[in-house]
Amino acid sequence: MTLNDLSGRLLHMFLPDRCAFCGDVVTYNTEICDKCRPQLNRQEAPICVGCGRSKPHCQCKADGRRHWNGAIAPFVYENEGVTGESVRRLKHSHNKKNAETLGKEIAACVQERFGDVPFDCVMPVPMTKKDERKRGYSQSLWIAQAVATEMSIPCENVLQKILQTKPQKKLSAKKRRVNLRGAIDLDEMFDLPEKTVLVVDDAITTGSTLDECARVLKIYGAAAVYVAAVCIVYKKGKDSDGGSETGN
Repeated sequence: MTLNDLSGRLLHMFLPDRCAFCGDVVTYNTEICDKCRPQLNRQEAPICVGCGRSKPHCQCKADGRRHWNGAIAPFVYENEGVTGESVRRLKHSHNKKNAETLGKEIAACVQERFGDVPFDCVMPVPMTKKDERKRGYSQSLWIAQAVATEMSIPCENVLQKILQTKPQKKLSAKKRRVNLRGAIDLDEMFDLPEKTVLVVDDAITTGSTLDECARVLKIYGAAAVYVAAVCIVYKKGKDSDGGSETGN
C-alpha cells in the first residue's frame, strides 16, 4: 500500500466518498454506487452527430441547422431518475468530486465518438458573474476541467455570459434561442482562430445554450466546435428540466 493510498483511506474514514448520482456513501475509491450503476440510462448507438441523440430520438428535423460540428452525451436525462438527480446535485451540492466523476464519463464518450478529432481545448458554458457569485461556483467549469484533464488538453474559461437573461426553463425552444442572442461573448484576449473546441455543459435540453456558444466561437474564427454534456433530454416539453439549458 502506497503512502497516497493510505492517506486516501484515512481521509475516507472521516470524509467518505459519495456516489456522483445519488449521494450515498460508497466504498473507498468508488465513484458510482452499486444501486445507481444498473439504473444509468446510457445512450444507445447509433448516435446522430447532428443533435447528439440516439437516432430513434433524433431532433434534427425539428431543430434545424446547428452551428456545432457534433454533439454527444453519455446519458439520457430522466427527471425522476439517477441522471436527473446527478444534475441537481451538481447545481446544489458544492461537491467538485461529483463533477470529476461525470467529467470522466463525458471524456470517455467523446473519445469513443470523436476520437479522431484533434481538439485544442475544452470550454465550459458560461454563467453571468452574478449567477456564479450567487451559487458560489460554476458546475460547467468543474465538469470542463475534469474533461480537459482526462483528455490531456487545456481548459479555457474564456466564454462570457455578458447579459442576464430570462430563465431558460420557462421558454419554448424558439424563445430560448432568441433569449440568448447577444448574451454570450468571448474574451478578446484569447487566441481562438483555427482552434477546434469542445464546449461542455451539464445537460442538453433544446441545445440553445450550446448552439449560441458554438455560433459565437465560429464568428471569432474557431475551425470547429463540438459540444458535450453529462446527459441529454429526449422529449421536449414543459416537463423537461435540468442543467444550464434551464437557466444554469
